[in-house]
Amino acid sequence: MIGICRYSFFVFLFFVFISGNACAREKSEAIRLHNADAAADLFRYFSEHTVPADKREAFVAGKLFHARKDWAPAEQHLRNAADANDGWRDEALFLLADVCGQLGKTNEQEECLQTIARHASGGSFYPRALDRVIQIRLARGETIPARELAPAASFTEIAARNTGQYLLAAAKQSEKDDAAAAREYLVRALCLPPGEGWGEAIVDTGLEWASRGQLVPNDILDLASALTTLKRDKEALAQLSQLEQKSLDPALRARLLDIRCWLERRMRAWDRCAATIADLDLLAAQNPGSDMRFTSMRLRFLLNQARGDFNGQLAAARTMRAENWADAAIWRRALIADCKEIHQRMALALEYLDIWKNDFAIEQKLRDDVIALWLENKPEIALAMTEKALDRIQDHGLRSALVYFRSLAKNTEAGAAILEAPLGLYHYHLRNLPPNDKIAAEALETNCSWQRMASLSFLASPDMRETIFTAMRSRFSTLPDRELLLLSDEIDFDVLAAILPVSAHKVFKQLVRAELWPEALAEITRRFSPGGTVLTQQAPKTLAMLARLAARGAQYNVELWCYYRVLLSCGWQNNLAAVERACGQTIFPRLYPRHYDALIRYWSEYFALDPDLVFALTRQESAFARRIGSWAGAQGLMQLMPATAEGTAKSLKMAKYDLFNPNDNIRLGCGVLAWLTKTYPSDPASVLIGYNAGAGNISRWKTAYRAQYGKEASLDRLSETIPYRETKDYIRLVLSGYMVYKYLGENENTY
Repeated sequence: MIGICRYSFFVFLFFVFISGNACAREKSEAIRLHNADAAADLFRYFSEHTVPADKREAFVAGKLFHARKDWAPAEQHLRNAADANDGWRDEALFLLADVCGQLGKTNEQEECLQTIARHASGGSFYPRALDRVIQIRLARGETIPARELAPAASFTEIAARNTGQYLLAAAKQSEKDDAAAAREYLVRALCLPPGEGWGEAIVDTGLEWASRGQLVPNDILDLASALTTLKRDKEALAQLSQLEQKSLDPALRARLLDIRCWLERRMRAWDRCAATIADLDLLAAQNPGSDMRFTSMRLRFLLNQARGDFNGQLAAARTMRAENWADAAIWRRALIADCKEIHQRMALALEYLDIWKNDFAIEQKLRDDVIALWLENKPEIALAMTEKALDRIQDHGLRSALVYFRSLAKNTEAGAAILEAPLGLYHYHLRNLPPNDKIAAEALETNCSWQRMASLSFLASPDMRETIFTAMRSRFSTLPDRELLLLSDEIDFDVLAAILPVSAHKVFKQLVRAELWPEALAEITRRFSPGGTVLTQQAPKTLAMLARLAARGAQYNVELWCYYRVLLSCGWQNNLAAVERACGQTIFPRLYPRHYDALIRYWSEYFALDPDLVFALTRQESAFARRIGSWAGAQGLMQLMPATAEGTAKSLKMAKYDLFNPNDNIRLGCGVLAWLTKTYPSDPASVLIGYNAGAGNISRWKTAYRAQYGKEASLDRLSETIPYRETKDYIRLVLSGYMVYKYLGENENTY
């Protein structure tokens, strides 16, 4: 009997273990679908399963139903999730507040927000909730103490409009009790970027306080600056005039003259503006070692720019450089942009690049001007300028364009362009060249670097390529750090937490433990956007781990940005193909992924398209971010305009579609590409022009080329004469990406 009981007990434990594992698998499947941003599959999952008891899964379900605007189940799941004192609690409450607002439960809405504010977790939803709570209280006419308003105004997540409103209210409430604090609040408000309405209220208060003598001279200059920004010029001049009657120290006097000069220039009072600059020159002479001299030169440059005196601009820019000021490059760059005459512009660009190296924007202008000479059939001038430009341009993609046109003009080995930028646009133009082992063998006899060797391998036959790889391996110690190229998928979450304020570490680590990757990533990106100063300055290994976190949360645009910043930080961006060859397929698969592989391959085959071109186009359009939208209104993975999508859907007989659904978006995008490909067969430039800038521009730009140059436009020439920089770069980037995807496909199982 005892043996039977013991046997039954073990059977019971076995079934508990099995059912427990089944539940764990069920939970992990919901979280996996959430982390992969697979909304349709996740909705299907929750439709087929009971209401989740697990708080983490309830949170995921609540977010899904909130996104679908299905308020009743959203409320149910979010209330369940918000009971847990875990990292997602603030977000669950914040979404629940929105749901309550939609359902007309205003008291419960405010209570949710108040709970987040009281909780003060340090998470990214805390300042947002605090902001809304204060807005609700102000709308009710409550008086909020300055000690509550001022801390709220310190959060960068709160809109400048609200920050200004809070600082102004804090200043007015502190005016009687603490004049110094009140003045500080007002000055902080004056220094914000002023907007309509609230900016006016701030400067009006500033004017009132100035009239009562409550502002010191530096505050009045802040007030005058704010008035200038709001284009209340007469009032700004009045404040400056009153201030001039007082004894000011040289620094304040210089700032006053700076503001006055801006006002006089806007009023087109050229003589008065020149006199103000002369006063500043005199002040600078009396205060050697200050930055007043540079300020006067900057103002003189802007004055000459405003009245169209290019020679005056040039003289001011050269004076700035002669004084060796660090900011002189800014004004030289502006000078080149203002120069209308092509030869003078090229001379200025060459002079600029002699001093300030690796400026891509100036290199790009110089390249465009030199190619314009080639297109205008001025070979002798173009050749001379090409040689000068190649001595200064560092970017290999830009160099390859010049080498390509030079090669065509001289009828020499055009494969040299491949050596400049393997897998770039001009490699695409030259892709049918036969292997040239002679060039590779001759170069190998010299003591060339591994970067040069890797580039040579793109020109060579398979046998010669192996010889090159052998030579590269012999110098393996000089190759890049392979581990930095993200061969591992491990993440040190302590390193990522260090990006955040200390108060947010707990929330971030709780989200990590729950494996809610999109939310963990958002704790960083809601505060510090990719492209901003904080993330840009992170160490390469930190960016690498941030990219891995983004990949886990299906935030592929953030992932690609982080990988690219790793390359920039290491200085590899101009040797990308070389590093890839040398290290053996480590960079390109990360920078050129095949997300949504099954869908892209299916619809590419359905429409008889090359899937590698669709991958390259999707990467360029959205960086594989499915929910992204553009300023022009394009939506989804392949960035379709709603009107284009509607017309294509009718032709494909799609009654319903969602541009943020990957399947629908890729199907419609491939449909557009298929139509363009049939309309312009064997003409990828026209296909891409049509996709990016509209089909109407194709014939317009081809006609313009024919009228200017007297012949039909070839792909390489048409892509260089498109008037829209965006479209010109788009063709270059998509076709370069197409070459990389081709390369990856051909070398999938090789070194």
